[in-house]
Parts: sequence; C-alpha cells; structure tokens
Amino acid sequence: MNTLSRKSRSTNTLKIWWVVCGYIAFILYIAPVTGFAIARDNTAPSSGAVRLTDQESAWLKAHPEKLTLFFNTEFPPIEFISGSGSFTGMGADVISRIESFLGIDFVKIPLDDWNRHLAALKSGECAIAPTIVRTDERETYAFFTQPYATVPVVVITPRTPSAKTTLDDLAGRRVGVVSGYATETYVRTKNVPDRFELVTVANVSEGLRRTAFGQIDAFVENLAVAAYHIELEGIPTLRVAGTTDYQFAWCIGVSREYPLLYSAINKALEQISTDEMTAIRKKWIAMEVDFKMDPTTRRNIILTAIFSVLLLAGLTGITIFLKRRLNQNIAGLKESEKKYRRLFNNAVEGVFQTTPDGRFLSANPSLARILGFNSARELIEQLQDIEKQHYLNPEDRKTFQRIMETDGGTSDFEVQLRKRDGSPIWASIKARAVRDESGDIHHFDGLLEDITERKHVEKALRESEERYRTILDEMSEGYHEVDLAGNFTFFNEAFLNLFGYSRDEMLGTRFNRYAADEAIAKRIYRIYNETFRTGVPIQSCEWDILRKDGERRTLEFYASLLRDSKGIPTGFRGIVRDITQDKQAEAEREKLQTQLTQAQKMESVGRLAGGVAHDFNNMLGVILGHAELALQKARNKQNPCSNLEKIQTAARRSADLTKQLLAFARKQIIEPKRLDLNHTVEKMLSMLRRLIGEDIDLSWVPARKLWPVKMDPTQVDQILANLCVNARDAIAGVGKLTIETGMKTFDPGYCADHPGFIPGDFVMLAVSDNGCGMDQEILKNLFEPFFTTKEIGKGTGLGLATIYGIVKQNNGFINVYSEPGRGSTFKIYLPRQHSFAEKTASAVHSEMSIPPGNETILLVEDEPEILEMTRTMLEQKGYSVLSAASPAAAIQIARARTDRIHLLITDVIMPKMNGRDLAEQVRDLFPEIELLFMSGYTANVIVHQGMLNDGVAFLQKPFSINELAEKVRAVLDLSPSLSCGHTKQTAGAEKS
Repeated sequence: MNTLSRKSRSTNTLKIWWVVCGYIAFILYIAPVTGFAIARDNTAPSSGAVRLTDQESAWLKAHPEKLTLFFNTEFPPIEFISGSGSFTGMGADVISRIESFLGIDFVKIPLDDWNRHLAALKSGECAIAPTIVRTDERETYAFFTQPYATVPVVVITPRTPSAKTTLDDLAGRRVGVVSGYATETYVRTKNVPDRFELVTVANVSEGLRRTAFGQIDAFVENLAVAAYHIELEGIPTLRVAGTTDYQFAWCIGVSREYPLLYSAINKALEQISTDEMTAIRKKWIAMEVDFKMDPTTRRNIILTAIFSVLLLAGLTGITIFLKRRLNQNIAGLKESEKKYRRLFNNAVEGVFQTTPDGRFLSANPSLARILGFNSARELIEQLQDIEKQHYLNPEDRKTFQRIMETDGGTSDFEVQLRKRDGSPIWASIKARAVRDESGDIHHFDGLLEDITERKHVEKALRESEERYRTILDEMSEGYHEVDLAGNFTFFNEAFLNLFGYSRDEMLGTRFNRYAADEAIAKRIYRIYNETFRTGVPIQSCEWDILRKDGERRTLEFYASLLRDSKGIPTGFRGIVRDITQDKQAEAEREKLQTQLTQAQKMESVGRLAGGVAHDFNNMLGVILGHAELALQKARNKQNPCSNLEKIQTAARRSADLTKQLLAFARKQIIEPKRLDLNHTVEKMLSMLRRLIGEDIDLSWVPARKLWPVKMDPTQVDQILANLCVNARDAIAGVGKLTIETGMKTFDPGYCADHPGFIPGDFVMLAVSDNGCGMDQEILKNLFEPFFTTKEIGKGTGLGLATIYGIVKQNNGFINVYSEPGRGSTFKIYLPRQHSFAEKTASAVHSEMSIPPGNETILLVEDEPEILEMTRTMLEQKGYSVLSAASPAAAIQIARARTDRIHLLITDVIMPKMNGRDLAEQVRDLFPEIELLFMSGYTANVIVHQGMLNDGVAFLQKPFSINELAEKVRAVLDLSPSLSCGHTKQTAGAEKS
C-alpha cells in the first residue's frame, strides 16, 4: 500500500513538473511572440439595436429558411455539442449575441465532417460558418467578417525539446495536420519541396493521440484547441515545442449566395463591445489547469514555483549583465559602425545630412547619382548653397526649413530640384531635425527618393481621368453607378438631364424611386439581382421612368458589376439611352404597316369576289333549276330524287369552294392534330393515282422515323390534290411524279443566305414532276390568287394560292424550283411538333357506328331554316331537343328547366350575344353541360388565329346529318359526367 502511495505521489510530482515546464515553455516561446488577441477595434460600440437597411430587414423576414448555420461537433472549445446536445463554445456565444441583436434565430445544424461543412458553404446550403479562418480559396465562395479572435498555431511534440522547434527543424519527420483545416493549407505551402512527410488526420483528438504514441513526430494545430484537448484527455507527455509564423484569425463566414445576410451579421458583430468579446474569449480560451491536490502535492507545487521564479530571476540578471557588457564592448561598436556605413553606402534611396544654412555634411552614392554627380565627395564640394543651386524654386527651401522648425520633421515633402546639368527632377524628402543641447537645429537627417517617373505617371493618370470625365460629360448617353443596395453614387450630366433632377437631388437615392410603377421597379431589381448572382452583364433592357416634371420616358439600359481589387462586387455601373421617340416611331411604323396590309387585303378580297362570282353563279343556277324541276315532279307525284341528288352535288361543290377561299384568306376553321405525315400521305396515294391517270408513274419516297407535325389532315389532302393536279397538267402525257418526305434543320446563318427560309426543325413534303416547268416570270406570280397559265375554264387560279394560305396558317414556308423543259419541285416545310399526340373525338368514332341517343340538347340558332333543319336531324337520331332562335330565349329556357340539359349546341355569331358568352351563362346554370359550337366563319370569337381553342368542340357549316350525329355522339361520350351517354340527372343536383 505504501509503495502504491509513493508511486502515486511520484507520478503526481512528475505531472506537476511537466505542467510547470509547459508554462515556462509557453512564457518563453509563445507569449512574447504571439499571445492571444482579440482582433477588434477598442472603440467598438456598446450593445444596442442594429440599424439595418430596409433591404436587409426585408430579406431576413422573407427568407427564414435560408438562415442555416452549420457547426463543428468536434472542435472544442471553439464550437462543439454540449452534454445536453446544444451548440456551445466561443463561436456559439458570439452567434448568440448576434441573434439577440438581429432578433432572429439561426437554424443550427451539427456536422462532424469539416470538408462537408466547406462544401455546403460553397453551394449555399450552409449560409453561416460561425468560426472559420479566411483563405484565398475560401474567399471565392464566402464573405468574411473582421476576425473576432486570434490564436497562434504551434508545433506539438511527444518530447520536451531542448530548444525551440519550428517547421524548418522537422525535415525528414512525420508532421500531422487535420484534413481540411486552414493549418493543412498553411503547412502544405511550407512543405515545398517535400521536406517532411505530411500526415492528415480526421480531427484534433486523433492528431494528439497519434503524436503521443509516436505514430507521428509532430502535430501542428492552434494553441487554444490543442491545449483544451491535452487537458481534457490527460496527455502529460505532449508539450508545445515551438511556434509558427501563422495565426488562426477566426471570422464568421457567410456564403456569397446571401450578401444581404452578410452585411446584417457584420453590423451585429460590430455591436459587440470589446469588454464583452474579451469576456467571451477568456471564458473559452485559457491556459489554466485546475488540479484537486493533497497538501503534499501543494507543497511540491509551491517549491517548484519558487524554484521557477528564482530561475527566471537568474536568467533575467544574466541577460541584463550581458547587455551591459555588450554596450561597453568597443569592438561591437566598431562593427556596428561598419554595418551602418555599408547600409548608408548601399541604400537605394539618397541619404544625406545638411545644415540649416544650406551645406551638405554627408551624402551617399545614391544621392550623388540621383543629382547627376560622379561621387558623394564631388556633390559635397560643389553644392555649397542648396537653396540657390539645388532648389528649382528657392521658396520651397524656406518652406522645408519652416516645417522642420515647427514640426521637427516631415514624412513626404515633395519638391522640384535641379540636377547638376540643370535638368529638373521631382523628389520626395523624408527628414528630421537634429537639435543640439541648447535646442537649436544642428542639422537635418534625411532620405531623398527620385519620384520623377511617378509624377509623370500621376500626370498621365490625371489627364486620362480628365479625358474620361470629359467623355462622360459630353456623351449623349447617361452613365451611372450604384452600390449593392441600389443607391446612386455617380452619374454624368446626360444622366441627370434624362431624369430632370440635380446632382444633389439624386446622389444617394435608390434607383427604384424613379421607376414609372412598382411592377417596373421590381423587374429592374430582379434584373440587377440576377446580374449580381451570375456576373453576366445586363444587355438592352427597357426601364420606364418618371422624370421630375412627371413625364414618362422609356430608357434602354446596359449594366455590369463593379468589383474591388480583390474581385468582390461593390456595385453596378451602366449606360442608359432615351428610346421614347424610337418606341413611338416603331408604333407608328407598325400602324402604317397594318394599314398597308389591310389595303392589300381589301384589294385581294376584291379580286377574290370577282373570281368566285362566276363559279357561284353556275352552281346556284344548277341548284335553282333542279329545285324547280323537283317541285314540279313532286306536284305531279313523280320521284324528284335525281334532281335532289344534283342539288346536293352542287351544294357540296359550293361548300368546297368556300373552304378553299377561307384557307387562302387564312380564316378557315381547322382542327390541328398531331400527324405522321407518312401515314397521312399513304392514305391518299390510291386516290391520287386515280386523279393523275395511268400514263403518269407516281413514286412514293417516305423518310424513316419522320418527325411528327401538327395540322388538319384535310389540309394535307388539299395540298397533295392541288399539287398533283398541277403536275398532271404540266406533264400532258407520259411522265413521272414523285412524292417524298424528309427532315431538315436550318440554322440562322443558312436562313440569312436564303431569303424566305425560317430557322428551326422542319418536316419536308416534296412533290416533283418532269413536266414542262416554269420560267422566272411565272414563278414570281405563282401564289397570286386567280393567277393561272391554263386555258379559260381549265382552272380558277386558286389552287396554289390555297396551298400558300394553308402552309402559312401552319407556320411553315414553301420553296419552289423550276426551269422550262425540266419540270418543277415544290418543297413544303412544316414545323416539327414536339408535344404528345391527343386523341380526339373523331378518332374515337372513326371506325365505329353512330348509335342513337336519348339525351336532352339545347339548340340555339338565329337562322330559322337552319334551326328547323338541325332540330329535325337531332330528333331523328333520338335526342330530345329544346330549340331557341336567340341567346335570350335559350337563357330563359335554361332557367325554367328543372331536369338536366346534357348538351348545348349553339351558333357562334348571333345578334346581341355571341355563342361563347351564351355558353358561359348557361354553364352557370348547368356546370356539367357539354358544349358544341357551329359556324361557317367565326371572326376569332372561339377561334384564335384560325385555330380552335383548347377543349372546344366545333362543327363546320354546312354539315350532313351523319356529320352532326357523329360529332354530337363523340362530345357526349367523352363527357366525364355521363355513363355511356344515357344517364339522366336532375338540374337541381347540378346547381347545388
């Protein structure tokens, strides 16, 4: 038992000696060199409310989810997790004060992987790093506050070194650092070339343990964290062996994704007083060891301390004695004088001693060279009156002496001097007055630097700045600069003239104050913010402003980021130009173009009216004649079917002519669908072969994997029929006709060289023949309505004009190549369709019979004959029909109706109310009612640019009973509220 006690006391004594020696090492090696410091201004303001800008406050309130703070769980005492699981340490206390000043709580996320921490800060996932050291690489993705604590980085070894150890003493040894820490970057820069073996560890604890067990020879880390772990883990064999020239200057890092958050945190940090920051530092960073000791141990510590004090006193006495001996050593004084003389003679600047009366006492060779003398001796002998011989303006010498008399010296006295050959130079003089025992000036000691070149550069810079300012003031465009908050900091006269304000009125004001309305201000803010985020300059954006006199003007502006010397954004600069008159002129040009287009359209309408009158008169003659014959047969009780069939044929021809005219005018009501052009053409081939006859060989060349297009399939039929008929007429005998498809992509460069072509992806439909061909005169008028080269009665001249209208209606274009005697090729390019195919009602019923119905239909038509005819058709198919001759009557019927109405069929164009407005009112009464519109021409009421609006069912007039029945059945069967189209519901249930 006594043996164990003696061992315990021996062990305690050994530990005490190690601790004391550690303190001595700290005092001798660490404290004089670096020490602990708080990197703060002593005049820091006391705590209080932080004055944030409106922009900063708004951002903090609007983005609470962005306030993420990642902290290191294994970095005590700076930042770690306490026993209760909360964020604690020196960084936590600083962050807590910042939160109280800003009135917010950051979202704190623990992380034990420092490299993961840095990656999150770089991506913006982590907004705040509470304790981080600034490096060049980290500055590329994070803002840094001023350091709030500074701690030295030291070398720790497992043995007590006999002398101070630095990184230079570790050549060939194994040196450990924590991976990802700033110490790793620092040590790597010192390890060039590879003087020692660099070993990275996961954390400080691992590094200290591996050093203690001899797995590495030294460990480099900041003193505060290392001392904390040595004491916490009880590793008495580790000691601070030396310092480095690097210190941990801890800052708060903020991701560059959040500049407003950074400025707010910076302001809050400045509110923490010096005393409060010192208290936080002392709470966590200290070199104190607290042992619970028995009396014997306490006595040993006292004896050891006395011995240490005596040892320090002895060392101090020896040091003082040695210094006195050195001061008395004559040989040392002589050596010092030699060193001074070498420094004097080798100095790059001119060194001199002069008297107040203007004589040189001494001068170095550099001064002689600057003033054009061969040696210092020559200068001293020849310059006997400095004021007259040396100064270009003697009054400057008097000014120099007056400064030396009153101030005792000068750090930068710029003056023009005269060289030996009389040429002038500019010099900067640093001098002090040396006085004798009576207080009078004995001489001047000074340094002289030739700044002639610098003066020339400064003059060139001033002239350049003057030219720059002259250009800015004389340019017609307005130039401006704003800070990151959007406040104007600089502008030229043209900019002020554009806004109508004076310089004092605009300086320091926000840019959004001058926006014409709030929406414009927000748009400009978003543009500036995007430029700040991406660095991409603003290109040609419009900014509507209100001048001081209230006039609204439109400006075109360009802007880019302003950066400081480190590349950090500080604001924006830009150029604005008043384009108000340009915009007005553009609007006027568009108005004139519209008027011209309308005039041309009216001219075409006139030509169309004259062209179709003959055909319509012929067909009306057929209809009227056969109608009279049918009536006579009916009166005579004869069968009039043959006459009625001829009336029907003439009526269909009239309808076809109407569709051709609408296609030409691009007002035809179409139902575009996603088409496989190969499939659509193949369905037409048999009809086309019958159309062109047996003497002409029809060749079909489809492209593989053809892109889809979106257009009405009947329009494809029209295009092919017209082109094939024209090719047949051009061949006039035996020949060959080829139809092919393909895919083409045109870039802007190609289109610029080929007028009429449009950039993008297109599907090509080409029709070629080996007929007679066409000359250039015919090609110029090819698509004009009623232009034809056929004999009278053989053609109307509408075929190619119709094709042109269809292609334009589908956003495509046509290219024609032809030569007399060599045939013709028509290439039609239709835009590639990227959207998914939609299954339409007609597709559902294309291959099935049309069943009868029993639903209730509200029919609205202002033409009595059409109303009666349609009602009869629907009733023949089994439907219950409520007919109305006007929208008002239809609404009255709907309001009085108690049972359900399944479908509304309405004409589009009617007096007082159109079909779309009627449908909206009826749907208010019957929300689940289905809609079917009918018309021959809609004037864009339900048709937008010649196409149906999405989800609108449409029936083209004139129509047959089967076409009507098919369309009605398709609309009802697709209704989500009907089951098989035969379910009856009450109107009251729908209105609930």
